[in-house]
Amino acid sequence: MRPPRPEGWFAEDLDHLPEAPRHTELIDGALVFMLPPQRWWHGHLVTMLTVALMEQAPAGVRVGREMTIKLDPRNRPGRTCW
Repeated sequence: MRPPRPEGWFAEDLDHLPEAPRHTELIDGALVFMLPPQRWWHGHLVTMLTVALMEQAPAGVRVGREMTIKLDPRNRPGRTCW
């Protein structure tokens, strides 16, 4: 994997790092490699929260799961799938 810029990683860099592990997050400009969830209860909880959000979402609002979110240029947690 290529080294970061001198000022660290930026959110858009994750889109150009296909060699990064699947569960990689960007926190304060640093890549954080997360272990994939391995327990049944975690998947069940994510499903239950997704269903609850779908039931409460206004018409025209879509609910997604396991997606990345760009908080600012140096923070992009939650990248769990491409």
